[in-house]
Amino acid sequence: METAANGAIAAAYFIIPLTLLPLLLKAKRDIWLNLLLLILFIFSCGVGHTLSAMNL
Repeated sequence: METAANGAIAAAYFIIPLTLLPLLLKAKRDIWLNLLLLILFIFSCGVGHTLSAMNL
């Protein structure tokens, strides 16, 4: 059950950055870097949960 939960969380962490990409395209220059760093951080959380779901 824990593996399935980590897999579901990992999937959400990969979907959230994809929904933020259109916002990145319309963002002003001064917040663009912060938004990009936020997307990369959320994506890295997804990598961690994926590895946890794979018991690595």
